Amino acid sequence: MPTVYVTQIPVHKDKETKAIIPAINISPANEYGEIKTIFPSRMGIGNMADIIHQLKDKLYSYNASKGDTILPLGDPVLSAVTFSVLSLYNKEYAVLKWDKKLKKYCKFNVEF
Repeated sequence: MPTVYVTQIPVHKDKETKAIIPAINISPANEYGEIKTIFPSRMGIGNMADIIHQLKDKLYSYNASKGDTILPLGDPVLSAVTFSVLSLYNKEYAVLKWDKKLKKYCKFNVEF
């Protein structure tokens, strides 16, 4: 089964319960595979060497030919570094982007 690697799920505090909850519903991405989150929701930018090491471990089995995709959400720096690390080991990858008109995620292939 393909995997959807989500860089980070944005969160916010619920006004009524004060609980920290996801800011968006990413369940429509299940259409493209099993969802796996790369970084915790509230993680900030720390030691870049540690972040790169985590990415290498978590993206080790990424395989575009089996249908794996990246869903870039959350901190844009974490997304940018994710794509940088991914491109070190892959000549192609796929990215999901929300289409407001279609109300679903659309897949874009990147090859270089």
